[in-house]
Amino acid sequence: MSASSARVLFPSFFTFACFAVFLWPLVQTIYLTTDVNFRYWVGYWMLICLALPVLYLATYVMHLVRTRPSRSLILASFIASSCLFIVLGVALLLYSSGLGDQLLSTDCATWKRTRPLEQTYQDARELYACCLSEHGDNSLSQYCPAPATATATSPTANGTSSSNGRQDILVTECDRYEDLYNDHKGDLAYLAYLETSYYCSGFCTVAERPLFTRTLQGNDACAEAVASVIRSKVDFHAVQMISYGGITLVLFLAWLGFTNKTLRFLSRDQSPLY
Repeated sequence: MSASSARVLFPSFFTFACFAVFLWPLVQTIYLTTDVNFRYWVGYWMLICLALPVLYLATYVMHLVRTRPSRSLILASFIASSCLFIVLGVALLLYSSGLGDQLLSTDCATWKRTRPLEQTYQDARELYACCLSEHGDNSLSQYCPAPATATATSPTANGTSSSNGRQDILVTECDRYEDLYNDHKGDLAYLAYLETSYYCSGFCTVAERPLFTRTLQGNDACAEAVASVIRSKVDFHAVQMISYGGITLVLFLAWLGFTNKTLRFLSRDQSPLY
């Protein structure tokens, strides 16, 4: 292959190589952000890696404009990508490890990251306890400071709601639940998800009675379930990112050493590439 043909093909080849090498960690990161637990505790800051495809496309355009390989763009594309995944993996591992320790700690209810959710649970439990007391169920009466502040409702024949005296009601059927939900929508939705998905109850400690399901199907606090998911799923992904970024960086530097003369010739630059 002539030098001119190589210069023409290089932009497409290099861009394809970038996407092929880093597509897997990109897809894995996007998949991880679809997990409910990950979104609640970690958020979306890991999606900063979506800037990498923009870098690859910009590199492709610059190579077309220059009509020859650019060593700075080559280094930026591979080294920046590898280092970014290493940094993200380390940050995620440190964050998830600390979070897991706090979730399992006896001080779970006092930590800054876990206290808001525990407080929301306690507010919902108080509302539920008063709701049960109103209907003759005193199983949680110790959590109701002012009995008869909430009532349970059920649909009537004409579609309206009325009190029916049931004792198997859920917190979502209490009159004041809508107000509480409007104030803590994300937290309550997450607590409901934990109870129904992991068969746990309470949050930092096991509850006497679940809020969102009619029967207690497990003996674990929801914080323990979350810690298990964080350590098994998030930690594993973080270690993969660190390992993949490190291996990719080493292999790229090795490739750069073998192809240094060829790239210098194609770029018509006699200075070393690194």
